[in-house]
Amino acid sequence: MGKNTTYPNISKENSTKTLSNSQVAESQFIILKNYKIQNEIIKYGDNTQPTNQLQNFIFHSKFNATPQEAPNQAPYLFNTLAQLATPCESDELQKTKEQLKKRARTKYVTGALIHELTKLDTPLIKSYRNSYYCASVIEQHGQTLTSTYCNNRWCLTCNRIRTAKLINGYMPSLKAMHRPVFLTLTIPNVKADELRQAIETMSATFRTIVHRFVSRSKTKIDGVRKTECTYNPVTDTYHPHFHCIIDGWIYANIIREEWLKAYPQATKVAQDIRPCKDDKSLLELFKYFTKLMTNKDEFYPANMDMIFQAMRGKRVYQPFGNIHPVKEDIDEVQAEEYKDIANDDKIWQWFENDWIDKETGECLSGYVPDETTEQLCSRIEKQDRPSATTNQPPQDKHPPT
Repeated sequence: MGKNTTYPNISKENSTKTLSNSQVAESQFIILKNYKIQNEIIKYGDNTQPTNQLQNFIFHSKFNATPQEAPNQAPYLFNTLAQLATPCESDELQKTKEQLKKRARTKYVTGALIHELTKLDTPLIKSYRNSYYCASVIEQHGQTLTSTYCNNRWCLTCNRIRTAKLINGYMPSLKAMHRPVFLTLTIPNVKADELRQAIETMSATFRTIVHRFVSRSKTKIDGVRKTECTYNPVTDTYHPHFHCIIDGWIYANIIREEWLKAYPQATKVAQDIRPCKDDKSLLELFKYFTKLMTNKDEFYPANMDMIFQAMRGKRVYQPFGNIHPVKEDIDEVQAEEYKDIANDDKIWQWFENDWIDKETGECLSGYVPDETTEQLCSRIEKQDRPSATTNQPPQDKHPPT
């Protein structure tokens, strides 16, 4: 056995860990096997180390030397965002790191959602499984990160891209309105087997109201209509409704009055009209199209699946008047340039809560789920998550023959 190497101030008690050269020289992938990054601790044998020592272990295992002994052997090891810990980071670097951490968090939470949705016997099972692999591999070429996305509405990762695209596409038209108002149109709650037909009827009714007014007045109404739907677990019913931004209080009021004629069972107080005072009011239109969690932070996968089925093949956003439509789908392959990351060629593979370079064990974003996120995923999941080591989604209860 060769000379031992001592790593000072590693454990929570600031004790030391002595490893032999053979142990130090093991494959970098030992990090993935023996460390549990997502729980904010790294376990090595009987010792517990904080995650901020991860870069030292990577360095030691690869070069069999401490940073003091070999400061210039592999400077690129510290260029990934997970390992950049300089005392004074630029604002641009901090922003880039936060962007990638947010991206990692959305994929982490989406994994919990998909784990529950893939347990269902549903026509959407293949689409749910496809979301499991969304952005699971990121290719880095130079300072450009490229990945493949699922483009599904329940995927939080894709929704972040979609929302940004819709905001960029519609906001110029909304800001150009002379007097934008926010109009909400509702109907009484419906049962699951009535949901898809109810949404189709609502859309047809709205089109008829607008078309009738335009035909009679020879005046166009400019606006954007968004379809939303929520689930009420107390009554086991669904609440489809429209949110609209319309240019002109008079036009919004006309639409509301005609809506109440078409749906006399709907209450007038629920058909709300309010002014859009600023950009923040306009951005309200671009929130979720369905709440994945109830007000009590409960997740009902079968009922969410019913909403996704009802909206399948339908537009969530529908402009009218002089406002042009913005395509809701996102590109399957997305490439983003980050000028603050190292110029390198790498393959980053999703592992538990971050993208990992399997050759070095480096983390791309350095994201570690906080207690709030862990509690959220625990509420979503009724059972244990699929094994991260296999990187496979749950299998069908009745696999195809």
